[in-house]
Amino acid sequence: MRGLSPFNVEKTPSFFVDDQKGTFTCYSSGEHGDHFDFLMLLKGVSLPEAIELLAADAGLELPKPDPETERRQRQAASLYDLLEGAATFFESQLAGAMGKHARDYLVSRGLTDTTIKHFRLGFAPQSLRPLESYLSARGFRLDQLIEAGLANHSQDGSSAYGIFRNRIIFPITDWRGRVIAFGGRALSPDDKAKYLNSPKTALFDKGQTLYNFQKAREAANQRHTDTPLVVAEGYMDVIAFHDAGVATAVAPLGTALTEMHLQALWRITDEPVLCFDGDKAGLKAAHAVCDRTLPLLTPGKSVWFCLLPSGQDPDDVLRSDGADALQRMLADRVSLVDMIWQREQAKKELTTPDRRAGFQQSLRELVNTIKDSTVKQHYAYEIKAKLAASMQTAALQPQSPPKFGVGRGPRQGPMMSGHDRSKGRYAGNLAFSRPSTTTALKNSPLAKASVPSSGRDELLVLTVLNHPKILDDHFDDFERLTFENPQLDRLQKEIITIAGLGESLDRLSLHDHLVKQGCSRIVRKLTAQPISSTHDFAKPETDIASAKSGWKDSLRLRLSEQAETERRSLENDLTEETTDENFARLLGFKAEQHRREHEFDQND
Repeated sequence: MRGLSPFNVEKTPSFFVDDQKGTFTCYSSGEHGDHFDFLMLLKGVSLPEAIELLAADAGLELPKPDPETERRQRQAASLYDLLEGAATFFESQLAGAMGKHARDYLVSRGLTDTTIKHFRLGFAPQSLRPLESYLSARGFRLDQLIEAGLANHSQDGSSAYGIFRNRIIFPITDWRGRVIAFGGRALSPDDKAKYLNSPKTALFDKGQTLYNFQKAREAANQRHTDTPLVVAEGYMDVIAFHDAGVATAVAPLGTALTEMHLQALWRITDEPVLCFDGDKAGLKAAHAVCDRTLPLLTPGKSVWFCLLPSGQDPDDVLRSDGADALQRMLADRVSLVDMIWQREQAKKELTTPDRRAGFQQSLRELVNTIKDSTVKQHYAYEIKAKLAASMQTAALQPQSPPKFGVGRGPRQGPMMSGHDRSKGRYAGNLAFSRPSTTTALKNSPLAKASVPSSGRDELLVLTVLNHPKILDDHFDDFERLTFENPQLDRLQKEIITIAGLGESLDRLSLHDHLVKQGCSRIVRKLTAQPISSTHDFAKPETDIASAKSGWKDSLRLRLSEQAETERRSLENDLTEETTDENFARLLGFKAEQHRREHEFDQND
């Protein structure tokens, strides 16, 4: 059977189901699996939850648990019924005469009847007695209300009182939409706690639960939506996003975002957007999430940040500037790596070398908290690139473009000849040479050998194929290379991916990995071609020290040729259009080349 992908928006069907094998294949997203995989991807549930859903749909009874587990399940089933009854009671109270004050408050916050019904908002009266009577008539006892987190004994044990009194009620549901707890917003300014959640129960743990999770998951899994999954700070923020057309918002329940929360979010989407109020507390919370998230990152899984204007929450933005403004702010989100960069950069002015060194050290320590080796390597590379760009900018700051005039003065440069003048006002500053290579290397047989750039590329990759240990010290150098040959480019990416897994690879295991990934043809081509005596270091029988030395020399020559081409292009751009921007690009190129040479020498 064939149909449109449930995971991506498409016009031509690319989703196939083989009912004989019990499998699906989605060519649009690359997903493949069985019934359980399908439900886990579509609904963002775990494997046990998918099994439970399928068993219920098929009318099958799951294997019976042990007596204690069976007792807890019966107890939970009873609590689900009790809490559903309580939610219905609270809804009726909001709609009745007792709930007028609560309704007036909700209307003043801009909530419509439709929104109130969608979120099943309610009202808890001051006394426990009406709720207790309502549930008692349905067969529930006071001790069950206490067990469900709706009531508690007085200190002397002679009576009981309601947990929620004179509060607007927000039902909290589990991943299947069953009510498991409540949140309450105080209507009296004298209440010490503005917001109050149910205590921990057999069904509810706020460290594992997100408000509106079930509805947001269903909205996020709609095939025609590109709205991100948003994590707001509270109930009213979630409702504000819903009214702004963002039905994919959730919120933690009076606690910071936990590891369990993040894992639940990542089951639905690869990159949820975390939205924080634009005040000091909001920024502090965002920074805390950065530190909590970094160790948990895996390939493809991350978070983004949406920081609202100072002093405003989503409800403020919605009421003052409208739904479009809120959606624009979501689109203008910040990546995790940029958040940690901005945070560390803001701690102190980077006006001295020691401060910049401290800044670099703090970033390195943060990157080292990432447990996944592949993600850590890419974060390290991104931070290096940002540092390089930052240092180039810092180097340019104190320098003013040279000023040329008809005479010489204390603030003017030397007179330019007619030939110099034709090259523009920066001609005197263009003393750039090729990236340094040693005299011995320039005169070596390796440099003098007539090897085209494509042959040099093949030699570099072949040496890594025969000596994977080279990547232990030169992973970044290998990753930085760019190959015009698409087969070499693909082979390089596969080697980087495999090396990034952190496994200790030898020549044979690397070849096996590459063959399994469909790279056998290019591997055979490279390993079958003859190697000249000039390039003995590439041979598999060469010792690793000699292989590393020859590979590094070949890499220097390759990078030198690549840099020379780029330098000429930048000089030509400056000659044709002598702007500050083109001059800065050339200066930046020079600074980057010096940085790379220094980094390369440090690895020798």
